[in-house]
Amino acid sequence: YPLCALAVSDERPVSTQSTWGKTARYCGKACQVKSWRSRHKEECKIFKDLRDFREQHTVHMASRLLAKKLTRSEWLLLEGMCHHIEKQRPNIDRQVINAISTSLGDSSGASEDRILRILCQFDCNNFEIWDSQLNSRAVGVYPIGSLLNHSCVPNTVAGYRGSTQVFRALDCILKGEELLHCYCDPITAYSSRQEKLLTKYCFQCKCTLCGESGDPNSKWTLTTAKLDSERCFLKNALDRLVALRERSVVSVAKDTSPGMLEDVFCILGKYLGRFNVQRVVINSLVVDVSIMRNDLSTAISAAESCLEVYREIYPTYHPMIAIELLTLAKLYWNNSSGIAESRKSKELLLEARSALTKSWGG
Repeated sequence: YPLCALAVSDERPVSTQSTWGKTARYCGKACQVKSWRSRHKEECKIFKDLRDFREQHTVHMASRLLAKKLTRSEWLLLEGMCHHIEKQRPNIDRQVINAISTSLGDSSGASEDRILRILCQFDCNNFEIWDSQLNSRAVGVYPIGSLLNHSCVPNTVAGYRGSTQVFRALDCILKGEELLHCYCDPITAYSSRQEKLLTKYCFQCKCTLCGESGDPNSKWTLTTAKLDSERCFLKNALDRLVALRERSVVSVAKDTSPGMLEDVFCILGKYLGRFNVQRVVINSLVVDVSIMRNDLSTAISAAESCLEVYREIYPTYHPMIAIELLTLAKLYWNNSSGIAESRKSKELLLEARSALTKSWGG
């Protein structure tokens, strides 16, 4: 729990390792002690065998909410959230239900069926809570926010002020037009998006972006690899990219040159179309590694390539575009050798501020 486990706080956290494999973080020592004495001590004993469960945060949140003395209206909101229990049931381990039931005790009145339903509802309705850099910092359940349907081309974006969820418009929304937000990152590959949406949310997305991405000749998936040998070469490079992403940026940066990263980058640059989303994956890694190597010119080139794809996929004022603009602005500033680079840095900063003001609030 990257933010305070008792209250979403941006204060520097105090961390403690739980016996069930998670690091709980708190905004101070007193907060940590309060949590340990209230429930955390007992939870660690009960949930220690659930380390391999895919959605540990869902288990933790469900257990605590079921133990809370919520009002009738609060329970109606929670239990009114949609679920797909028959499709989700195979993904819920009986061991998880038993652990939650044990943690609640006989006096809670929570039946196994109710626990299962809550787990299913949380699994397909919970939100990730982002910090100002769009890093996932926590999870939360927001029954009203969960009413919004999905589109990979959203017209709203969710943001947070402490633990309060706020939706902001990314474009002009007409009266009567449906509010939509994205349940996954649209910059990820089409097949990955569809797999996540089908597995976690039990539907297949048919938005305009997915309609285009499903076409192997669309600009989002286009490659110039036509021969079987070229396709094999490209697939091998993409597999190696996955392996690179699993390593730390520091270890990749220390590779001897020319290293694996440079080799994969060269192959993907040759075979991937200009707006192929896999370009973002390799270029994002190149940006981080180049900064570590103090090769700012290469970092700028890779970041500009990412931004080009971002502008095509994300709405104009999406915070992801703003974050990339900020990255580029800092790179230009640190690499400036004259007035032109400094002016470019300022222009990018102003554009980023404009985007963040509209999508993230002033």
